[in-house]
Amino acid sequence: IAFGSHCPVAVAQLWIVRLIARMKSKDALRRIKIAWVAGVISASLTLIVALLPLLRVSVLGFNLSGIFWNILGALFVGALAFGISRKSRICAVVLFGYFLFWKVVFVLQYGFILSGLWTGRIFLYCYVQGIIGTFAWHSLQKDEPNTALEPTATAPSVSDKP
Repeated sequence: IAFGSHCPVAVAQLWIVRLIARMKSKDALRRIKIAWVAGVISASLTLIVALLPLLRVSVLGFNLSGIFWNILGALFVGALAFGISRKSRICAVVLFGYFLFWKVVFVLQYGFILSGLWTGRIFLYCYVQGIIGTFAWHSLQKDEPNTALEPTATAPSVSDKP
């Protein structure tokens, strides 16, 4: 398959590259915050729904037999959200892929209505913001290195005194 100018993937790539090139550090950090907050919300909701079977309440197939895996999944999403808060591009991409994978599984298993397709779109949007923000932030750091750690003036040393 040739990626010409009319290929949707090439158009999306070009749009994202141009968006990142115009982005300021403040906007990149805002997008990163959107993603990690969404990750914390997702992890929290998953953890709550995973623990409900302990109270004999089952929601969308979450039951006692899979409680360990559901809690592990919630912790995984929480860890990825923490990684995004630390500006990790890998965590942003993995969280997007992980959420998309499980959203497809839920759609195939429970149908479009019960799968939370509308809320899933909101989370996917937030995770895309995280991907764009983390890549932009790293691009900006490469272009404008952090000079906060560089000394601005040197203090006189003891050996400089007469």
